[in-house]
Amino acid sequence: MNIPVFLHEVIVENTNERILESTHESKNESEERVFEKNATLFFTIVLSIVLLSLELLNLCHTGTRRAVGYLFQTIEGGERKLYWPIVIVLLIKVGIFLFCITLHKWLDEPECIVPAGCLVVIALS
Repeated sequence: MNIPVFLHEVIVENTNERILESTHESKNESEERVFEKNATLFFTIVLSIVLLSLELLNLCHTGTRRAVGYLFQTIEGGERKLYWPIVIVLLIKVGIFLFCITLHKWLDEPECIVPAGCLVVIALS
């Protein structure tokens, strides 16, 4: 099938424009994806810093010696033994905090990371 010359040029130009548009769109999509990943990483870091600051504030107000003393229970004879309910709560807090630090790896979509961060804050309070 022979295409007239003037139509051939139009088809080639149209094809080139479509290729450029698709390349431009994919470049914008990749830039937007990088921005979203950076935003989720930034949100995770800031949330982790805030939660760590709140835990350190609690530690400073009760005193380090007293806070560590809560981990132990004095039994008859003056022996100190780990007080497991407090230790379990502390381990759960550490686990939730580690989850919070890695939140950007678990969730890809920024729309899901804010509710997950809210749940982390509620779990730690």
